[in-house]
Amino acid sequence: MNRRNTTTTSNNNNNNTNNNNISSNQPQSQQASAATHTMTMMNSISEPEWFPIQSNPATLNIYLQLLGWDTTKYHILTVPSTESWVLDLIPQPVCAVMLIYAIKESNNTSRDNLAETPADLDKDVWYMKQTIGNACGTVGILHALANVSEDIRDIALSEEPSALNNFFESTSTGTTSSLEKARCLESNHEIAHLHHAIAISSNFSISPSLGLSSPPVSDKVDIHYITFVHVNGGLYELDGRKPNPIRHCNTTDVRLLDDACRVIQKDFLDPDPSEERLGIQTLCPNV
Repeated sequence: MNRRNTTTTSNNNNNNTNNNNISSNQPQSQQASAATHTMTMMNSISEPEWFPIQSNPATLNIYLQLLGWDTTKYHILTVPSTESWVLDLIPQPVCAVMLIYAIKESNNTSRDNLAETPADLDKDVWYMKQTIGNACGTVGILHALANVSEDIRDIALSEEPSALNNFFESTSTGTTSSLEKARCLESNHEIAHLHHAIAISSNFSISPSLGLSSPPVSDKVDIHYITFVHVNGGLYELDGRKPNPIRHCNTTDVRLLDDACRVIQKDFLDPDPSEERLGIQTLCPNV
C-alpha cells in the first residue's frame, strides 16, 4: 500500500498562497482579531451560497473558538501522512477524522451506493444534509462535534450560551431529520456570520491598489470536506452530499484514526496517487 503525504493548504480552488493573505502564517491572535472585525460588516447573509473557508488548522481552530468550543482541550490537528508511525504520534483519543479532497467524477458518484438506508442507520448518528453552497467546512465541523462522546462534550463545549449550544439544542438526533438539520443551518444567522467572518478574514488579500478583496461567493470550489466518526462501535463516513451516512466497519475510540485512514487510503489515495489536493485532519486532545 502506497502511503504518502496528505497535506493540503486550502479548500479554495486557487491553491497559490499570497504572501499578503491573512492566512495560517499569521499568529492566531491576528486572525481572530481580523475575524471579529469582519463580523461587523456581516449584517446580512444571503443563502444558499457561502464563502469557502480555508482548510488550515489555524483558521479552523479559531472558528471552533468562536462557535463555543474549547480548543485548549480538543483541537484540530493535521495528519501529514497515513503511515502507521505518523498515526501513532497523534494524541488519543481521536474524536473525529476530517478529509479534505478534490471532487471528481470518479469519486463523486462511485460511492453513492455505499450509503446506509434509513432503516439500517444507527439512530445515534448525528447527520445533516448540506444544502448551502461552500458550507462543507462548517457541515464537516458540525458532524465532528455533534458525534463526540458526552464526556468530551462536557469538557470542551462551553456551558455558556453559544452558537454551538443553540444549534445542537435545536437539532437533536432523535427529533430532527438530516434535511431538517440543514434547514436549521440555513436559517441560523449566528453560525452564518461566524463562518463568513472566518472565511473572509482568511481569504482577504491586499490588491496592488491597497484595497481589500476576497474570492466571490460564485467562485467554483471543487474541494470538499467529509468527516469520519465512531458511534456505537461503527465507523461512519458523514458527507452532506450523500443520501445517508456510510458505515464502513466496526471500530473503537482508539482505532478510529487507523480505520478511517485505511478507508481514505483505499477509496481516495490509491485510486488517484497523483492527486495532491487532499488533506487529513483530526479532532484530538490538545496536549
